[in-house]
Amino acid sequence: MFSVIIPTIWTPPIDKIDDLINKLITCQNIKEIILINNNPLKYSFRYTDYKVRELRYNNIYVNQSWNVGVYQSNSDLLCIMNDDINFNLDIFEFIKNSFNNNYNIGIIGVSKSCYSLDQDQEYQLEKIQIRNKGWGCLMFIRKELYTWIPNDLKIHFGDDYLIKQLQDKVYRINGLKIDSIISTSINSDPEFNKIIEQDNINSLKYELPWSSDY
Repeated sequence: MFSVIIPTIWTPPIDKIDDLINKLITCQNIKEIILINNNPLKYSFRYTDYKVRELRYNNIYVNQSWNVGVYQSNSDLLCIMNDDINFNLDIFEFIKNSFNNNYNIGIIGVSKSCYSLDQDQEYQLEKIQIRNKGWGCLMFIRKELYTWIPNDLKIHFGDDYLIKQLQDKVYRINGLKIDSIISTSINSDPEFNKIIEQDNINSLKYELPWSSDY
């Protein structure tokens, strides 16, 4: 079973987030949903189902939210996702079986084509060396292979960093239709832009990005 880790500052419409969480709760392949609440003044403890565990912070940003969520998780298989996506949950069964049948698979993201599909197609995994745009919006990883993302990378480059640590075990999903709401909160907030600028500087010492479509 999976631990699902979702950082949020509640930017998407709340009904979309509610739909996502309530949908995940029904999935038999999900053991727990760890919600990293980075804006607790807006919403706190909104979900009462036993599967949902909410951790509240005064915004530790995306990459450290992933780190904390992984550290707090109780499953060997992890799913790290954005709070603004929707997809068919039968992918969890496919990913679980893929991990069980091929131990060379360490981390899985999504293909860029997944965002333009009209409907699901046959699910396939493709081994890659560098990621595509949108790869890190939905990731699956073996917990034992997760590497703590450095504290000086806050918003960007977390997925690139994980890929670089697992160069021979990186895959992407093809065939999964993903609906996503593109958030504009980062672009409209000067504080976020400053952090991203610093991320860009800090990424150089880690030789990132690890991408062909950044």
